[in-house]
Parts: sequence; C-alpha cells; structure tokens
Amino acid sequence: MRTILPTAFFLIFLAPLSLLGGSEDKGKIVLETSVSNSSPYVGQNIELTYSLLFSATAPTIVDLNQPLHQGLWAKEKKEDRMMPSMPVTRGERQYRRAVIKTMRLVPLQTGKLSVTGYRVLCTIPEEISLDRDPLNHDSLIVTAPAAVLDIQPLPLPAPPSFSGAVGRVEIERTTSRDSIKENQTAVITTIISGNGNIRTMREPSLLYPETLGLLTSETTRGDTISIRQEVMAKKAGSVTIPSVKITYFDPEQNTYATAASSPFVLTILPAASPAGSFPETMHRDSLDGYQNRKKIPFQIIGAGLVVLTILIVIYTLLKPWFTGLKKARALQKESHSPAASFADSVTTTGEIRRSLYEELEKIITPHPRAMTCQKLSEALSKAGMTEETLKELLSLLDALDMADFSPGKKNTNETEQLRKRAEKLTLQLRCFQPSR
Repeated sequence: MRTILPTAFFLIFLAPLSLLGGSEDKGKIVLETSVSNSSPYVGQNIELTYSLLFSATAPTIVDLNQPLHQGLWAKEKKEDRMMPSMPVTRGERQYRRAVIKTMRLVPLQTGKLSVTGYRVLCTIPEEISLDRDPLNHDSLIVTAPAAVLDIQPLPLPAPPSFSGAVGRVEIERTTSRDSIKENQTAVITTIISGNGNIRTMREPSLLYPETLGLLTSETTRGDTISIRQEVMAKKAGSVTIPSVKITYFDPEQNTYATAASSPFVLTILPAASPAGSFPETMHRDSLDGYQNRKKIPFQIIGAGLVVLTILIVIYTLLKPWFTGLKKARALQKESHSPAASFADSVTTTGEIRRSLYEELEKIITPHPRAMTCQKLSEALSKAGMTEETLKELLSLLDALDMADFSPGKKNTNETEQLRKRAEKLTLQLRCFQPSR
C-alpha cells in the first residue's frame, strides 16, 4: 500500500527559491541510510534514519514499501517525519537534506543482520508557478542502501538476575497515600525508564508483605513501563514496601549493573469501631450511664417529632430557592474560573497526568491508564473526539513522560507550561460529549 508522506509537502516550502525550477540538476535525488551504531549488542536500542537529498525542486514523496528487518524489533518514530531540510555537501555536490523516516531498532539475535528494501516514489513538479498546470511532473523511484549490522553477543557469564535490559535503566516506586486504614486501598505505581530497550525487556516481579493484598495490576508499556497496582491493607502497623531491583547490561561501561528503587513505609491505621459498639476498655459505670440516658420520656419524643415535621415542611418550601441559588453560584464560579479546581490542586507532572486520566475515565472504559497510546487514540476517536483535541492529548502525555523520565532535574517553568496546557485540555474534556 502506498502512503504519501506529510514531509513531502513541507519540504516544498522549505527549499530556497534559487533551487526551484529551471535547474540543470533537476531530478538529482539520493536516498541515504544511516544507523546510530552499526555494531550494537543484542538487545541494545539503535536508531535507523532515512534521509532524502535533493538538489533542485523539493519532491513529493510516496512510500512504495516498508523496510524488511528480519531478526530485529522495529518501530517507526512518526513524530520525526516533519523535519526541515538543511544544506549538506556530498563530495563536491551541494544538496538539501531532509529526514523522511526514523526507526527504532532492537536486535533480537546475534550475527549479521540487515534492513533492506525501502523504496520511495519521488514526484517532481516541472515548475512552481501559478500559471502552470500542477499535474505536470516527473517521477523517479529511489531505493535506499541496505543497513548492515554486526550484532555482538552480551559478555558471559550474565548474572542470574539479568532482566534482558540493555542500556541504562532507572526505576521508581511511588504510592498514592502514605497512610491508610485497615481494609482501605492504596495505589502503588512502578515506573521503569531510561535509554535501554524498555519496549522489549521483561517486566520485573513485584512482591508485597503479607499484610497487603494485591487487588489489581495494570501495565502500560511504551518508552517507559508503568505498572499501576492497587493493594488493600489487611492488618494495622507499619509496612515497608521493598525495593525493586533490575539487573541490566550497560554497553557504554561494558558491564552489568543494577538499578533499584528506594523502599518506603506505608502506615496502616486501625479500622474505625462499628457504630453503636463500645471499646472493651470502657468503664462499666460509664456504660450504665449511657444506657440510662437512652430512656427518654415519651413527651420529649413527641415534641421532637413535631419540631422535625415543621422543619421538613420549611425545607420543602425553601428547597427550590436554595437549588436555584446553588446553580447560580456554580455558573458564576464556572464563568470566572472554569478549571480553577484543577489549577489550585495540580502542581506536579504526576498530578497533571493523574488528573488527565481521571477525566478520560469519564469518557471511555475500561481503564484508559492501562491502554497504549494507539489503543487510547482508537478508543477516543471511536467516541467522537476531534483530531485536534486527540493530537493535543497525546502530545501532552508524551511531554509529561519526557519531563518525568528524562535525565536531570525538572524544570519549574516547563512544568508550569505543561500545567497550563493540561488546564486548557481538561476544560475541553469536561465539555466533550461522547457519541453513542
């Protein structure tokens, strides 16, 4: 199936006017192949890039077929397809270069592997002019050179705890609540990130003490692995949530290393006493006094019923007035600050993400937090969400992941910008009416 790349139309406006039309080099087009590492370890993330070099009018590009990559896990990075062209030199020739396809590769076996067969159809307008027929053009099929990879085996012996991850890995565990009561629940989230092969590595085993029972577990796998688990407290006391460790191979240091989350303490409080019961330590005299106070004279009960009846009548008469006043205040508040509650309570990237998913749970079921970006996009499109809103939502979720899991300290200004975007998007989600 042929696919027209958005890049093509973008390139036409990026090429300088001196290169458009009437050039002797018209039709000179080259397709380049480059990889970030031609001798990676098995399981190591690498990047494959296809670039188009042109020396005259920027062409329209049509995919004729996808690359063949036996023995390699591959995923296209669609977000990189709208890139500007830049001037480059090859030998003595001047070109403009634009990236038209970028793919993430993970070798699944050792030995010589290759990525072959990528071809594009380039359609070159004869001349860019308002007086010309836009259908007049020349066409050219260009084939990309094969990318040949020499996949290296991991050093032996590998530790028994080796997870299959190759590349730097980081792991973090957080809880939604620091303390809960018996029979209440808390959500514990485990995030695995880094520049390793996150999409293909094995999920770690997560264990809990006997005083906590695991109710649900949801895993979202993408550029990070997010494991969201709901646990219930069985017994009062302090419970230590143990560290989770992942052994990985670091190709930069050529050694095996271990990433570990920090353990933390979850406090479990005793459950509240049932209504009408008395603590065992209550003094007997106090219990007798309580029982005696329950013997209320019949006259007092009758007077109380009369008063209660009067209050019910008054409430019934005034209820419409109170209801109208409440709605008027709500509308006034909404008109002045439609997302004030969101802005006041959400200050971190984690809270921003959690707030967005809470709004999504009102639109689609079940469990949008457990959906991949593709599944989430399909579900929201099916519900009738506009392409513009859906694009902003996916872009914002990617930006939150990058802000949370990129190395280095978090930027306060960046977090504020993400919060403002989320505030605006939340208002759109609250106004969205799913199609049935």
